[in-house]
Amino acid sequence: MKKYFIIIFAVIMCFLASPVEALEISRNNFLILDSYQKIVCGDTYAPMIAAQITRTVYMILQIATPLIIILLGMIDLGKAVMAHKEDDIKKSQQTFVKRLLVGASVFLVFVLAKFVIGLVAPANDNTDMWNCVDCFVSGDNCTTKEEVDFASIINKFKNINIGDSVSQIDSVLGVKGTMEGYVSGILPYTWDLPLGITIQALVKVHDGDGIQEIKLIADDNILMEYLKDESVNFDKLKNMDLIAGKNYDELIDIIGAEGTVFHKEINNNMIYRKYIWVDKDGHTVQAICNEDNFCKDNFYNLNN
Repeated sequence: MKKYFIIIFAVIMCFLASPVEALEISRNNFLILDSYQKIVCGDTYAPMIAAQITRTVYMILQIATPLIIILLGMIDLGKAVMAHKEDDIKKSQQTFVKRLLVGASVFLVFVLAKFVIGLVAPANDNTDMWNCVDCFVSGDNCTTKEEVDFASIINKFKNINIGDSVSQIDSVLGVKGTMEGYVSGILPYTWDLPLGITIQALVKVHDGDGIQEIKLIADDNILMEYLKDESVNFDKLKNMDLIAGKNYDELIDIIGAEGTVFHKEINNNMIYRKYIWVDKDGHTVQAICNEDNFCKDNFYNLNN
């Protein structure tokens, strides 16, 4: 008799934390079903709604399984006690233990699936596949296609240099730019990219076909969403009205992360780059730094 109660207690303790975790998942993800977003799973993409439905089912199992098992066990035990039959009581206890073990096996299936996929997935896709499974089961580490697209655009823009030709930019971005008019010897070009992002560049006709200025244009909500960085900390900037004589490396030390460049231009034979930082609360800081990494005074705009 004693060993049965020990087994019952151990298995129930395994279930206790699960419903709490499941309720947390439901508050964050359960009711927000998105039929358009896709998540990265190795070399392919899966619908976000599939992951949301899967983890919702898992959440329901986490909550319902222990409740059903305990309810059925109480009913069986109650019937046996009311019948005053020792054999029936022992039989109901054994049945209850078996149900607990079956319930625990439901959760082991998900753990085993994560383990097997982590072993089977190719080395270069292992991280993406692990995150994908984690997204389906727990709702964590869901990398969306939009996040990948945005990171790709930022990386491509970073690799474009002042003086590059339009054809070079076409090659880097993977799309062909379109010329929009002609103003005072300047040719404006535009590249349309995913997420509604555009890149605009200015080319001076008399300076060959090398660009003189290029900037990345995106909706503020897009920038806030995909540039948020928990490592960014603006506490050291809050008491500064002006920051004079700082270089880019010093700013990285002060803020805690590298900035994202979104504007480049040449002025008086000096190349300038404009950087932006976004913290986890959506506050932003911008800096204009020259090719020597020296940043101008009064360069930032901290939203409080």
